Amino acid sequence: MNTIQQKLLKARILSNKNEIDILFAKGKRKQKFPLAMVYYTTDNIGPSHKILFVTPKKIFPKAVKRNLIKRQLRELYRKNQDLFVNREGHILYIAIIALADFNKTKTDDLKLEYKNLITSIYENT
Repeated sequence: MNTIQQKLLKARILSNKNEIDILFAKGKRKQKFPLAMVYYTTDNIGPSHKILFVTPKKIFPKAVKRNLIKRQLRELYRKNQDLFVNREGHILYIAIIALADFNKTKTDDLKLEYKNLITSIYENT
């Protein structure tokens, strides 16, 4: 049984415009089909990580499809929160980006690629 609380806390959502701009300006990118992640580490006091879910309008033109994919990304994050390591004095900003053919990928493959991306990010930081 998983002892970590499986809630998507508001404090973990990246919503500050300045922080988002810094993430995309200075962040590094990793990609494993059908997901991409942009990440950036900073030395601040706060939660161990903050996360942003991105579904590009250019790839998914219909809002209904974009919202469905964001819900799937949030659920994927919520169920796998134990992958995130708590580091004192460091905040990891992550943007999870859905790429084309996201809906055609099986759930098990999505979970595997997501876990591989998160572990490779922590290996590089």
